[in-house]
Amino acid sequence: KGKTKNFPIDKVSPVSGGPFTMGYSWDQKSINGALGDATLASKKIGKAICDEALDNLEQFINEYITY
Repeated sequence: KGKTKNFPIDKVSPVSGGPFTMGYSWDQKSINGALGDATLASKKIGKAICDEALDNLEQFINEYITY
């Protein structure tokens, strides 16, 4: 099972006072490289995640080029 470290990434911007999320390297977030229980993964779930990500990327690109 994936073990995560306590690594707060949600911050408040000193400029706007609004929330933002800092980037991080994966070794700061995960002890063993997994996030959550990797034994629950399946090809079907992975495909669904990739399909959704690609749909979102396509929508973003289409909106970007028509802006």
